[in-house]
Amino acid sequence: RESLRVLLGENGLSWIEDVSNNDEAFTRVRVRRAIAAAPGVSSRLNMVAEVAGRARAVMEAATAAAGACCVHVHPAGFARLNLHAFRALPNHLARLLLARLTASVGGRESLAKRESVVRAQNAIAWDPEWRGLTLSGCRLIHTKGDQVLICREDRNLPIPESIQLESPVVWDNRFVISVSSDR
Repeated sequence: RESLRVLLGENGLSWIEDVSNNDEAFTRVRVRRAIAAAPGVSSRLNMVAEVAGRARAVMEAATAAAGACCVHVHPAGFARLNLHAFRALPNHLARLLLARLTASVGGRESLAKRESVVRAQNAIAWDPEWRGLTLSGCRLIHTKGDQVLICREDRNLPIPESIQLESPVVWDNRFVISVSSDR
């Protein structure tokens, strides 16, 4: 806190104390105080958080590598998933890739619920009768050549917006659209 106060002072700003940070009516205050009062708990929690952070970084890197092997993203915003490569992934990695990919293509800020992703992954990877489904605002369609086409559903699209010259607009949480006065 002290270094933050110094930084604020150096930039002509003052510290503002949030009185709710000391109000025991809030669970976060009681938990913080209990941790501070228990010897060694804080350092153990820090170690657990550090290990969890490293594990998350490894999963993010593995998901990116899996995406590079399994997915082709088209500039128009749809994607193609190679089923043969997808089926070879460990389940947890396939599910994370599917959740991130559909959230991205579907213009979602959060991932689909785990149960929905598990059902979709099981259908896509293992159901020979599977032809299509929806997930995270996307249509997933089994196509020829052992691929899955992943595209945005038509429903719940954002309303059309007017675009002004030189004023970019983010549409559907996916596209930055701008009109330049240059010819």
